[in-house]
Amino acid sequence: MNESPYVPPDLEGETHAISAEEYSTGSLWIAFFIAAPVALVLAAVLFLVFGMLALAFNPNGTGTPAGIILVPILLLTIGIIASYVLVLMLGMSVVFFLRTLYKLSGANLFWYGALLSTIFGVVFFLIGFTADVPRFQGGDRLPYILIGMLVATAFLGISIMGTISVFWFMVQRLNQDHLPLM
Repeated sequence: MNESPYVPPDLEGETHAISAEEYSTGSLWIAFFIAAPVALVLAAVLFLVFGMLALAFNPNGTGTPAGIILVPILLLTIGIIASYVLVLMLGMSVVFFLRTLYKLSGANLFWYGALLSTIFGVVFFLIGFTADVPRFQGGDRLPYILIGMLVATAFLGISIMGTISVFWFMVQRLNQDHLPLM
């Protein structure tokens, strides 16, 4: 007999089905607040480390120590708001939609992240293809656009998947420990 009003009879007993008792709304929101800035913090740290390495190995380059410190600070101050807004609009809306369909799982979130990364990659490709990219020594601009698209897609894919991983880990951890949530 189905005792839970949240799990339809045809999903009873399936391990991937999610009910309101399994993952509370509070655990989803706590995981959101922890996971949203993960990619941004990682990008700031990587920019700082690689910027310092670039300055150390090429002191006559175009980079300055102030710029290497200022960019991560700007990423963390201005970008934090943008990351929360984007994760709220593109991430949490899908999380709650999947939860209402009883299909909220790590695998489904990863598929959504892969789709989102691909869409952003195509958009960056189209923007780069239509932008006025200078031609180097009479060569074609397509290789530069493709390299930029691959780098942007890889960075976005790693960022999105990293955020999803931290989010899903936090949801699992918060519900495993049976912490008192909202």
